[in-house]
Amino acid sequence: MARPHLRDRGKERFWKRVMRHDELCVSQLVLDESGAGDAQAGQERLSVFGPMLVLETTADALDLAKELLRTGALPAKAAADALHIAVATTKVVPFLLTNVALPPPC
Repeated sequence: MARPHLRDRGKERFWKRVMRHDELCVSQLVLDESGAGDAQAGQERLSVFGPMLVLETTADALDLAKELLRTGALPAKAAADALHIAVATTKVVPFLLTNVALPPPC
C-alpha cells in the first residue's frame, strides 16, 4: 500500500480543522471536476464533499462568468475559473478556496 505524502496528510488535517469552524460549500462544477478521471480516485476525492452544501449554478452566475471573460478580467482559457468565481459571488460566499497543483515532492 502506498503511503500518503505528508502534504496530503497536512491537507486532510487542514480541512478537518476548517470544517469544525465554518460551513463549507461546493459547486457542481467542483464535483464534476473532482469526479473526473480514474473512477476509484474520483470517488475518493468526491467523498470529501459529502457533508458540504452544493451551490447551484444559476443564470446569474453564468451571466457573471461570461462578463468576467468578456471584459478580460480573466482570459478565455480560464472559463472554468470564471464560473467558480461567479457561483461563489452570486451565492455571497465570503471565501473562495482553491487547490493549487503543486509538483510532487522529490
